[in-house]
Amino acid sequence: VTIMQGNGASTISGNFTFANLRIESVGGTTVASGITNISKELQVNKSIFNTGNAVVLQSTPTGTARIAELKSTCVYTLNMFDSYGDGWNGGLLTVLENGVSIGTFAATGSGSTANFSVASGSTITLNYSSGSWENENSFNLQNPFGAVVFTDNAPIATGNIYSTTASGPYSPLVVGNITMERYIDAGATYWRNFSSAVQGATIGMYTDDFMTAGFPGSPWPVFPFNSIYTYNETQGAGLGWVGCTGTSQVIGVGEGLYVWSGDTITGTDPFTLDLVGPANQGNITMPVTFTNTGTVNEDGWNLVGNPY
Repeated sequence: VTIMQGNGASTISGNFTFANLRIESVGGTTVASGITNISKELQVNKSIFNTGNAVVLQSTPTGTARIAELKSTCVYTLNMFDSYGDGWNGGLLTVLENGVSIGTFAATGSGSTANFSVASGSTITLNYSSGSWENENSFNLQNPFGAVVFTDNAPIATGNIYSTTASGPYSPLVVGNITMERYIDAGATYWRNFSSAVQGATIGMYTDDFMTAGFPGSPWPVFPFNSIYTYNETQGAGLGWVGCTGTSQVIGVGEGLYVWSGDTITGTDPFTLDLVGPANQGNITMPVTFTNTGTVNEDGWNLVGNPY
């Protein structure tokens, strides 16, 4: 595993191939020049990865690379109070992320506020050790959405007093375009199911990877059949399969495609297809519908694909 880390920003310059690349630089990591190839996994943990539009997730006969883990930064706020106004007099609140201390905090004066940052999905534990004049001390914890999720009034309990799984607003951690590859073995030319791991990809991106036909912009626009279909469940019984309208047709996020793919009508050499665009990230609402047409065998059937 190659880890980009540190308190500042980092850059990748030149042509590199990483098996597993993990981005942890506090100031983010940017691909400044060259092509960055990833053969297995990309992870981003409490950081930002700017691809410089030059990152390729490779696919070979032995496997396909993926974005395996995106952990955004969740900022929590401790509001600590002292009713007498002289601070906590030895009381200490320790914050642990996945069992490891990331800081100790105490009120100063009549009260103070402190923020701490953790990775989404990690386990937060609050541990309190007492000092003097404990009847003066209290605090609450606000989550990244601004809601108070825990309060402990005087006297604060001791030991591990609260635990939760970190979550917060999501913003993209991979910025810029990626190229997502998919290797297809040699063999028969037949119908395959495809989907896109990037936003804004078009059917035209397939035309340099394998033979297409039956729609405008394909090598054989006039052909006995259309070689790429989507499925629209709302069209009614027997009408769901919809042929490609042209190379500018956008592949929807989570949309499944039914594709006749290969380099000849009877068989194909190995080929690699690729789609380019911003990586699909975060929670995705899949494009599914249910239309009650009375045809039980077809109502509610949708063709969807892995959006990641």
